[in-house]
Amino acid sequence: MNERVSPNADTLRKRNPRSRDAPAAALVVVASPDASRLWRRYALDGRTTRFGRADTPQIIDDPRLSKAHFELDLSNRSGAIVRDLGTTNGTFVDGLQATRPTPLGPHAVVSAGDTLFVVDTPPAPHDLPAAASETGEVVRSLVGLSECATRIRRSIETVADGDEPVLLLGETGVGKEVAARAIHELSGREGPCVSVNCAAIPGALADSMLFGHAKGAFTSAHEDSSGFFTRANGGTLFLDEIGELPPPVQAKLLRVLETGIVEPLGGEPMHVDVRIVAATHQSVEDERGFRADLHARLSDWTLRIPPLRERRADILPLFSHFAAERGGADIPYTSDFAEALLIYDWPQNVREVAKLAMRLVRLCAEGDEFDSSMLPARIADRVLNRRLGDAESTAALMEPDDRVSEAAPTRQELLAMVEAERGNVQAIARANNWHRMQIYRWAKRYGIDLADYR
Repeated sequence: MNERVSPNADTLRKRNPRSRDAPAAALVVVASPDASRLWRRYALDGRTTRFGRADTPQIIDDPRLSKAHFELDLSNRSGAIVRDLGTTNGTFVDGLQATRPTPLGPHAVVSAGDTLFVVDTPPAPHDLPAAASETGEVVRSLVGLSECATRIRRSIETVADGDEPVLLLGETGVGKEVAARAIHELSGREGPCVSVNCAAIPGALADSMLFGHAKGAFTSAHEDSSGFFTRANGGTLFLDEIGELPPPVQAKLLRVLETGIVEPLGGEPMHVDVRIVAATHQSVEDERGFRADLHARLSDWTLRIPPLRERRADILPLFSHFAAERGGADIPYTSDFAEALLIYDWPQNVREVAKLAMRLVRLCAEGDEFDSSMLPARIADRVLNRRLGDAESTAALMEPDDRVSEAAPTRQELLAMVEAERGNVQAIARANNWHRMQIYRWAKRYGIDLADYR
């Protein structure tokens, strides 16, 4: 039986005082029935140690842990190794059972009982430059408890005070616009923060939309237009996907950066006071058509925002944050659910977490909990398949009289329930007083893919 483990991000932040001298990498408890262990960090450059419910140096009050559950072996020169200590429930690394000594990767997920750990590795300092005096505590808009998140917040504090351009690098959905707005808010600039998606601007209109135009400058110019630069005067202009701008517009942008003067099409030059924060989802080396001189002018400060797969300690706080925004702050989740979120690579990053939280809160009824059966197959499969296998193995060992006694529904009856509840196993189980794993077994027997109905 999974314990409910749904730490609140604000509570966790209070339990997780940060130090600028944090260890280089650590194994961090990100979910556990033992609230006193949440966000405890175990250095990966220290001693070999054992974890368990009792009789170990690191005791965690988790009923599904063995007394001595697994060992974190730090004696190997090639890196940390997890060694299961002959447990009943097993120890899992990145969703796979550690039946032999298993190396820990730089962003690995470890599951033992209902307690979940992640390897939290800080980013390279040159990716996120930050002054030693910054703490990151004033940047509230960027949610996360990883060393990466702390470093991002510190970097934002460092670059915010000034007028120099900032270039943000990072994959789609990592939060570049959130970072840009945080830079603007901390800068003290009185003008607005204007966001522009350069990839969405038609090439022929880019010059006019950015720099403005005068009435009659071209056939369809029936009135003056100020352009984004003028609208952002006194504030910040965020240019997302800047490499998508046509080369002539990039050249004109370079002149504005050098002179502070905007030349609207058919209009008079005017001086503007605008700070530029630009962003691209590709590395500059791979950004075809991105002028080298423009890059040099934009990159007084360059911040690389890491993807979620490099900061897995942020995944559960982010999910809790977005669920709370949708009214789901009090909905707990199972350890299976949390593990599935942690293992998944999130190709769309924070944006994908936000969409999932919105969807699942809407699907929950009063008294529900977030369970792995509610997740899309691409996220849940590794954990669900493993748990189903465990349940089937247990059932196979039972005597016939000990098996679940309820009569199995016919395929059509089960299919009707699955369709009515949109694949929500938890809802079917509650309505019929069945165990969830029994429903999984029936679905497997009848060849019903639950994911098709979610």
